[in-house]
Amino acid sequence: MITLLTAEGIALPQIFPDLISVSAQHDASSDEVRNQTSCDLGGMRANRHFLNAVSANADAYDAYVRDGLRPWSDQLTQLHRQIDLILDIDHANETAP
Repeated sequence: MITLLTAEGIALPQIFPDLISVSAQHDASSDEVRNQTSCDLGGMRANRHFLNAVSANADAYDAYVRDGLRPWSDQLTQLHRQIDLILDIDHANETAP
C-alpha cells in the first residue's frame, strides 16, 4: 500500500474512501463551500490499517504542537508579559469583548 502523505499528515479520506466520504456543499448563507463528511465508524474500528494511520496522524500532530507550536507560543507569552511591563499594561481589569 502506498501512503498518501500531506503537510497535515496521512490523507485518510483519500486512502480510506470506503470509510470516510467527503463531499462539497455550498452554504448559501455564507456563500462558502464546506466539506460534509460522513464516516463508517464500525468499519474504522475494525480496520487495522486505518487505525494505524490514525495513530500516526495523532503522533505527528502531537509532535507538531509540542515541538513546533508550543515553544513559539511560550516565547510569545513571555514577550507579551515584557511588553505589558514596559508599557505598564494590566489586563486584569479589562473586560472581554
